[in-house]
Amino acid sequence: MKLEDTGCYFTKKKDNSIWFTIYSKTNHILKKHPNIKLIEYNEKTKEFKEKNHSPNKVWFISFDKTGRDYVAIKDYSYTEFEKIIKKDSEEIYHYSDYAKAADLYETMKEAGIKSPYTKKWFEDKYKFIQGQLDRIN
Repeated sequence: MKLEDTGCYFTKKKDNSIWFTIYSKTNHILKKHPNIKLIEYNEKTKEFKEKNHSPNKVWFISFDKTGRDYVAIKDYSYTEFEKIIKKDSEEIYHYSDYAKAADLYETMKEAGIKSPYTKKWFEDKYKFIQGQLDRIN
């Protein structure tokens, strides 16, 4: 899997839903935004606490088919991140491999995506993702 400083993966899951995951290497976060903290949940104490991001890891947010987000509560190794992306996924597409939303839509359409994943859905997600990546960069 290709990992840039920041990016996004679209994954077609085994249930035919499409998820997307926006990620950043933690070295990029530490360099560009050193004051941004990771909010970590401690299962033992049942408390949230702030801590610095760990170097040489990945932090991400995944969005499911309904738009609900799943924020990583810790930094993950590259290997752990790859396992998370690949879990229950049939196909994986990197955002930067497609210049326009329509390009990714056509590629995934050929692979057999179903409603509600329309060209407009992809265009809306591309705008959202680009806005998030602009903030990170």
